[in-house]
Amino acid sequence: EASFMITNRSDYILAIAEHGNISRAAKTLYISQSGLNQKLIKLEEELGLQLFQRNKQHLSLTPAGKIYVENAKKIQEIQKVTYAQLGELKDGARGDIFLGTTQAHGIALFTAIFPLFHEKFSHINLHIQERYVAHQETLLKEEKLDLGLVLLKKEDEQEDLEYLPIFTEKLILGLPKTHLLAPQGVPLRQSLPTIDLKLLEDDYFALMFANSTMRHIIEKEFEAANFTPQILIETRLNHVLIQLAFSVCCSIISYSLALHNPLHDQISWFEISPNLCWNFCLAKRRDAYLSGANTYFIHLAQEYGQKIQQEMPYQYKIMYKCEIYPFICSYSYR
Repeated sequence: EASFMITNRSDYILAIAEHGNISRAAKTLYISQSGLNQKLIKLEEELGLQLFQRNKQHLSLTPAGKIYVENAKKIQEIQKVTYAQLGELKDGARGDIFLGTTQAHGIALFTAIFPLFHEKFSHINLHIQERYVAHQETLLKEEKLDLGLVLLKKEDEQEDLEYLPIFTEKLILGLPKTHLLAPQGVPLRQSLPTIDLKLLEDDYFALMFANSTMRHIIEKEFEAANFTPQILIETRLNHVLIQLAFSVCCSIISYSLALHNPLHDQISWFEISPNLCWNFCLAKRRDAYLSGANTYFIHLAQEYGQKIQQEMPYQYKIMYKCEIYPFICSYSYR
């Protein structure tokens, strides 16, 4: 009987399926194109089934190929989990964690908790990738990330991923002190007055870049106010938004980042809507195995989130139920 689910054979077929082309797949596998083609032909002969429909431009999976690829992915995941568990038993926690992160919130969290994580798991290599939320979700599904630090609203969560809450916060409006409406605003940590966006229809705004999660959320507020904002500048940098709210124009910023910026007490702050908020979460595949190191990272992230949440005034704590992910492990880590 053909032993056709050997790991390296699975790697070959999965690479061809991903790239749809033997030449490109061979480059990623660091083998020759002819060598990879021969391995595919030999495997198909052993199976007595064709795995790919071939044409000059693209290889597409046959029904047999789809079955093979689906189960090959399952076998790879089982192997990964098996070696991770055995590795922890053998010599303590060793290995890699592939972590996706957003630029501001994610990096702030990572730098805050990494010293504690590294103290307990010094032999775990953390590979950080800064990616947009949608890209992180794709990489998680493709098993190219283990965890992702993402910001989104509850209704935007994807069914095949699990989102572990870190904290929830408001998106708030900042105006320069020179603005005519600035006297109606207050400093952070106080109960923020609600402002009607329609009053700012003739003003300029500094906003997060188009297609970002924050922009997607706040554009709905402008739609509800029946006007398109006049955008002075779009940026990927939160501190730029705060700087411009201090000196130039209107800006919408996340509460936690505003609170930790030294300029926050020189800006007039408003609430736009009681429901204008987002959730900072750790995303993972629902069926993903969590090693002791992964579990501890989640635990630290949620402890960090509770500290951030406690810094916000009570009326701005959205009650997104968040129980600290338990760190329970029987292994003795070095």
